[in-house]
Amino acid sequence: MAYQQGYLVSGWLNLTTSPPNSALTIEDWWIDLCKITPKEIRRQNLGALITTWWNVWLERNGRIFNHRYRNEFQVALQIKENIELFVKSRD
Repeated sequence: MAYQQGYLVSGWLNLTTSPPNSALTIEDWWIDLCKITPKEIRRQNLGALITTWWNVWLERNGRIFNHRYRNEFQVALQIKENIELFVKSRD
């Protein structure tokens, strides 16, 4: 599910991220991403990734504890809205 949401969000926001190589740990991928991403867009990309993972975690908890199910597109829209709200708050 996170990969589908990640592709939607990265497309909407024109992020320059690529999915992790299956041979890498998430930590190694994160470090590599920090190294190859230009400084001026690194914060935006990493913030979007953190927001995506956080929303996937919230969806997981909603399904387990509240029996609330949203599809991938609905979760991706929530991620997009959260990122857009954060960007607006910085202006």
